[in-house]
Amino acid sequence: MACQVNRRGRPKCNITNHPDHPNDKFCATCNQRFSESNSWQVIGFLIALLIALIMISVNHVQKSSNSNLLRRETIYIKSN
Repeated sequence: MACQVNRRGRPKCNITNHPDHPNDKFCATCNQRFSESNSWQVIGFLIALLIALIMISVNHVQKSSNSNLLRRETIYIKSN
């Protein structure tokens, strides 16, 4: 059974908690089941991963620039 639609064409679902699955919701009109969205958890994880990758990249660039600086100082000292 399909849900009735409002004047904008969107379904007029009567969404309630699913009696058998506490993390899910369902429409009492059409019996369609909806899973709870964990999108904020996924977004938080992706942001943390992005920050970690940025920190690793900055650390790598810093180390390579420091090693280049040390190499230049060594060459300068040996030439004097």
